[in-house]
Amino acid sequence: MIGFRVVPHSILPGVQIVEVLVDGEVGGVVYPAGEKAIRIVSAHIAETATDEGFDGEVVEDDGTKSDPPIPTVYVRFDPSPYEIRGSRIVKLRRH
Repeated sequence: MIGFRVVPHSILPGVQIVEVLVDGEVGGVVYPAGEKAIRIVSAHIAETATDEGFDGEVVEDDGTKSDPPIPTVYVRFDPSPYEIRGSRIVKLRRH
């Protein structure tokens, strides 16, 4: 289950980050990357995808319940154990 928690950045005073909780444990972090960007950081990212569906048309409430056609970034997490070896993340087998 995915959850979120807003906390102060541990190094940068006045900057807040969003912890991405995977089954109650921190599985990733979202934080500012400059003035108009964000960065998602995690050793547990297993898959990412981007939908590029926005055609520039906005329709006032058309009564549908589908997702709006705007660009969307999906991130799937795999909270497997890992080690950092040198500059590489090495996934470990689950026991």
